[in-house]
Amino acid sequence: MSDTGRKIDDSALTAKVKAELLAKKDVPSTKVHVKTTRGVVHLTGSVPQAAQKTLIEDTVKGVDGVVDVKNDLKVSGQ
Repeated sequence: MSDTGRKIDDSALTAKVKAELLAKKDVPSTKVHVKTTRGVVHLTGSVPQAAQKTLIEDTVKGVDGVVDVKNDLKVSGQ
C-alpha cells in the first residue's frame, strides 16, 4: 500500500476509534487523544479512574482494523 493510502486508512481508523469512544458511556472521550500509525492506535491523555483506562483500551481493541493499542493514558484521579 502506498504511503498516501496508509495515511488515509490511519485517518479513517482514528475517526472510527473516536466515534466508538464517543458512543461509550462513562468514558471521558474529550480527554483522550487518538493517533494511528500503520493500524497501531496510540492513546494519550488522562482519565479519572483506572477502570476507564481499561475500558477505553478494550473498546479500541474491538474496533475493526486496529492492529494494536499503545495505551499511555494517565489516571488523574489517584
